[in-house]
Amino acid sequence: MPNIVRKIVRTARSRNKSGLRDGRTWALYEAALRRLASKDYEQISIAEIARGAGCSIGAFYGRFGDKNAFLHMVISSAFRTLRTAADRDLAPKQWRGVAREKVVEGVVRHVVTNMSSPKQAGVTRAALKLATIKPSALEPLQEYRANVSDHAVALLAPRLSFSDAQGSIRVAVQLIFGTVIDSTLQHAGPLRVGSRRMINTMTALTVSYLKLPRKGLFAESGDHDGDETAEECESAGAGAEEQSADEQGAGQTDTWDPDQRKVIGTARLITSSRRRSRRSRDSDAPPKPLPIENPKHVKPPEPPRVNEGGTGAARSGKPRLRRI
Repeated sequence: MPNIVRKIVRTARSRNKSGLRDGRTWALYEAALRRLASKDYEQISIAEIARGAGCSIGAFYGRFGDKNAFLHMVISSAFRTLRTAADRDLAPKQWRGVAREKVVEGVVRHVVTNMSSPKQAGVTRAALKLATIKPSALEPLQEYRANVSDHAVALLAPRLSFSDAQGSIRVAVQLIFGTVIDSTLQHAGPLRVGSRRMINTMTALTVSYLKLPRKGLFAESGDHDGDETAEECESAGAGAEEQSADEQGAGQTDTWDPDQRKVIGTARLITSSRRRSRRSRDSDAPPKPLPIENPKHVKPPEPPRVNEGGTGAARSGKPRLRRI
């Protein structure tokens, strides 16, 4: 008996949070969520919803004027539940002392996880389609996005140093919602809706957009963090080489002798404190020596051809007549 009482109390609390105090209305709401998870609202009939709720069609029309009014109630209640979840998941006390990039990951995970559930995805599709004839159907979605943006601004804006941090955070949240909604509508693309890859990708994009370091991200999924890009690592290595050259205070310069085709001399030159870039150092390199012909492959000139008389004169090529 006590278990039955607790179940009734929990159901009543859930109805109150969603604004559905009537038990029959709650049953219709749950039946609509189950149907919207697999069908478009245009394919769902009122009789099917009433049958899933265990009530008659008359009970349905006793509470709602038509199907669109009922769907508007379903959309509003579903996104009201998500706003309550955002207040719980993104409460400031839960993120006190947490790194900024981890806060970004928490915001992304909340949006992706809640918006990607089959029931909520069906509600989102219904809201977008119903908005074509009733624009107010999008207001619950916009209110939920604004609620998440307010929480993200409260958590991140005081810890960002660049100007217009609040505007950048709100743009980032809009980009997150746009990607998730597109995935729920299309069911196609490399980012599978609700997947860990989607969370990692959207977190990396948001962190990069907000100019935050990526250190420590995605540790639980086994992905290695690309804290420094290849260009930054290369510039860091070049800076270390330049610093070691500056610490020496002097460098050696070699003289290129074009006649001997080799480097000669070890004159020392005091280097300036200003660091030179890698490109400028490469431009000072001596030119490559010209190729030398191998004497083994050089063909010697042909000797002059002499006549039979041995006079040393060259033949003319014409036959000579002998006198008898």
